[in-house]
Amino acid sequence: MHMNSRRLIRAHLVALSVALGACASPATATFDGALAPADEAAATGDRGLPGEDGARTPGRCSPGSDEVCGCTNGWKGTQRCDAAGRYGACRCEGPPCVPGRHQACACADGGRGAQGCSAAGVFGACQCEPPPDASAPLDRPVGDDVTATPDVAPDADVTVAPDATATPDVAVTPDVAVTPDVTLDVTPDAAVDAPAPPDVVATPIRETRRVAAGTATLVAVFPVARGLLIVRSDGLSLVSRDGVVLTEVAAPREITAAAFDGTTLVAADRAFFVTYSPDLAMRTSGSLVEPCASAVMVSGGRFVCGPANDWDRIFYTYNAVTAQLLARSQRYTYNGIPMRRVPGEDAFITVTTSSSPSDFHLYRVGADHQAVFINESPYHGGFAATLVYAFDGAPPMSLINQEGTFFGLGGTGCAPGSSFTSMCFVRNGSLGTLLGGSSFAAMADDGRGSLFGLVATSGGFSDTVCARGCSSERIDIRTRTVTSRRPYTAEIGRVVTAVYDSWSDAMVVGYGLRGSSFGTTSGYRVDLVAH
Repeated sequence: MHMNSRRLIRAHLVALSVALGACASPATATFDGALAPADEAAATGDRGLPGEDGARTPGRCSPGSDEVCGCTNGWKGTQRCDAAGRYGACRCEGPPCVPGRHQACACADGGRGAQGCSAAGVFGACQCEPPPDASAPLDRPVGDDVTATPDVAPDADVTVAPDATATPDVAVTPDVAVTPDVTLDVTPDAAVDAPAPPDVVATPIRETRRVAAGTATLVAVFPVARGLLIVRSDGLSLVSRDGVVLTEVAAPREITAAAFDGTTLVAADRAFFVTYSPDLAMRTSGSLVEPCASAVMVSGGRFVCGPANDWDRIFYTYNAVTAQLLARSQRYTYNGIPMRRVPGEDAFITVTTSSSPSDFHLYRVGADHQAVFINESPYHGGFAATLVYAFDGAPPMSLINQEGTFFGLGGTGCAPGSSFTSMCFVRNGSLGTLLGGSSFAAMADDGRGSLFGLVATSGGFSDTVCARGCSSERIDIRTRTVTSRRPYTAEIGRVVTAVYDSWSDAMVVGYGLRGSSFGTTSGYRVDLVAH
């Protein structure tokens, strides 16, 4: 299509989007797989062309917006759009921030918020927590003290996020794919970015609380400054830590996977992936080669999608900024479906949960954007390789499984070749805090040496996890000691996600309720679990 014709189509789409925007609720959007730009510059992708010094030549842009640019020393700089809609010179006055890191910042009302460092090494806007409701207690327990009873209605003092999703009167889906004219550089720097733990002042919760519940399938949960981003099969929600729904996004197709790097959320359905800000403002979208069963975000704003088949499986790497397909991996067989990023590295782990014996498998994503299998755990049985595991730091030296066993990640010694001679996933110690017959039902870590876990004792074949009570524990990994412990009871059919929330100093546990048949779930719950 001729360039002028393509720009004309985009201009019409923008005009239609702006006209419809006046009729939609500002806190409600539709996950329709289509680009929903805030202005014409975002829609056309006309951000200027890179010059010799890495700065972009002037082009149409949104006044006041910042654009990533390359510096001569290899750092990432920024250039700001002036009132005339033109980008200025690339600002390279200092080193980049560490992608994924958060720092405290001042809010306009005098309060304190947090801002996150993007994948490009630039701090975003300050996210300010709304003032608390003076009429509501700071901590609202779930049920009786810390006991959750998922199969009955929550107690009156626990606010539950509704399952019903608001849908705008009109959904606009372009007939053509909107592809930016300029491809942004997302090649990672020589030093792999590390999602360091947030540097924010936590407000610890004193009691476990229910944050959300519903009948849909839970996909993922990610903590942000304003609350929790909850991704379900039927949509997305931003929910405060008191259970108040702040923003709701409806999904026209089933969402199957999601990933978050601290500044960009990517949700994938059976046809498209859509990127959002931490406030669920839509940024861009792109079509998928295959639906994602699992996914991760790595440096440079790259979204790695793994389909559901475990035979000749191909990983697809997309640019979450431009929505372009960057690379396809080779075909891999029987390495497992679920993916989890290794914190601080351009790497992820899969687990063969549907075969026996189960193993851990390590992949790395290089500068060519291709996901490459490195190696697997060498023991092939005799230890627990499940989805319940955590790390000892960010970047980590070891993975810790649900039995409390440490498996070294090998550093440069972890390389392709025989799994028996490789240094990947080699046993190198034990946590030593679990009593006989107990194991972790859920695990998370803060990246700074603390592990958080739900400890469960062995029950009957039909028992749901924590139905007879679990122990919520905080463990100092270096000293191998339990520093705090509280009881926790819930009817957990399957743990979907467990992640540390630095803003509440608690572990977020998202789980499905046990279904009518073994191995199935029906509905979900999200709890902030105190320790």
